[in-house]
Amino acid sequence: MKVVKAAFIGLDPWSFGSEIIECEGTSLGNVDLHNDCDVTSVVLELGTDSVQIQLAFRIAKDGAPFSLTFDDVSSLTIEQRSSGTGDGQVFHALDY
Repeated sequence: MKVVKAAFIGLDPWSFGSEIIECEGTSLGNVDLHNDCDVTSVVLELGTDSVQIQLAFRIAKDGAPFSLTFDDVSSLTIEQRSSGTGDGQVFHALDY
């Protein structure tokens, strides 16, 4: 059995599960990644000992930047869900 360890810095811990779209307890308050943000970039940094992924967002109402950084990533799957024009900037959910 694989043990998943997660440390949360700058936001409240998520419950394990799927379809995560909310980040609570951030310096910006609660951030709804699906309904209130646009994805601006996905950065994959390959190190010799670890992989880091950063998801960058822009909050639609005021343009404030928001990002999530994942260190020591061992497995990643990204799916593009397209249901219409402009849907490429919509974040659908995170599973872990």
